[in-house]
Amino acid sequence: MVSPQVRRQAVDALREERGFGVTRACGLVMISRSLYGYRSRRPVAESLRERICELAGEKRRYGYRRIHVLLRREGWGVNRKRTYRLYREAGLMVRRRKRKRIGLFERKPLPKPSTVNRSWSMDFVSDGLCDGRRMRVLAIVDDYSRECLALEVDTSITGKRVVAVLERLADLRGLPLSITVDHGPEFEGQVLDAWAYRSGVRLSFIRPGKPVENAYIESFNGRFRDERLNEHWFVTMTHARRAIETWRIEYNTERPHSSLGDLTPEEYAKNGSARMKETESLTSDSSSGPYQKGCHLTLTLFLQHTQRLTFVICADRDGWRSPLSFVLNGVGCKDASESLESLRRGDGQNAIHDLQLQFRPEYCSLMRGARVAWRNSLHRICTKSERRIL
Repeated sequence: MVSPQVRRQAVDALREERGFGVTRACGLVMISRSLYGYRSRRPVAESLRERICELAGEKRRYGYRRIHVLLRREGWGVNRKRTYRLYREAGLMVRRRKRKRIGLFERKPLPKPSTVNRSWSMDFVSDGLCDGRRMRVLAIVDDYSRECLALEVDTSITGKRVVAVLERLADLRGLPLSITVDHGPEFEGQVLDAWAYRSGVRLSFIRPGKPVENAYIESFNGRFRDERLNEHWFVTMTHARRAIETWRIEYNTERPHSSLGDLTPEEYAKNGSARMKETESLTSDSSSGPYQKGCHLTLTLFLQHTQRLTFVICADRDGWRSPLSFVLNGVGCKDASESLESLRRGDGQNAIHDLQLQFRPEYCSLMRGARVAWRNSLHRICTKSERRIL
């Protein structure tokens, strides 16, 4: 007897069966009379309880956290603790699938893309129909927004079919800079390699036996198999295509994603695109940004042979001060002119071929002055051909 409800029932049993008084029965059960007489003032939440059961019935593999997000979207003013309490009182629980034990190894975070359509991932998922025929599903995911771009279903998918799916996506949303794939024969074939060369897309192959290097698509495959493939019995190929496409649309537009702040992939992609457009709309000669004291800008000179010289500049109300630091290929330098001269002494073919100024949007009004000031100062240490670029 641990919970107060069970102790109250024990007191009632002692009073009815033994004829004990309230004080003596409470003393034997070791609860106070005030606790025995307490009645909850919590409002009845039958409608909320019914809605939780309905959502759990529709989304069988959703736990209480995702159901809580769906309730908040519908306008229910409920916190997560209350959702969890009602979820458990209703006897609901998602049984966790047994995962394969993986040996200990050093885990390294994957590089995160900075915008939509910068990096994709591809992989195959296998399943079967009720008559025993095997089917394969080609899954393509955007690494930034976690959007599922395509789920191609068929009994066999060749390299030509993979190229056809990518061409279809290119017409809809363009192509990324790179696509991460494993060493499957469809991905290593000449058809996909020739298409990637023509389209200017880099195929990034993971190391053999290291699926963790393609973690974005592997995580998606786990959700896809858990929420759709394991929950359905496909009768025909048409039935499988229809059910899988319905889940893909739901995954992109309705399912909350925990790593995206409980946003859907579609919402996260729109937010990322809006931030990119807002940044691009701020031009270098715009004067809309307020003047900030002590702002820091980064001026980068890109040189041949992957060499780069970075200046960290600071400005205050008196104008541009001396650079705070110089970084050449990740190593600090004492002086910009000495760095450029040492580069020329080491390799006479080094030449400045691009000038980039990284800045925060609120400092955009200062960008033009920084470029002009540093262009004039760099003229003294640059050749004539490099001055034209600057």
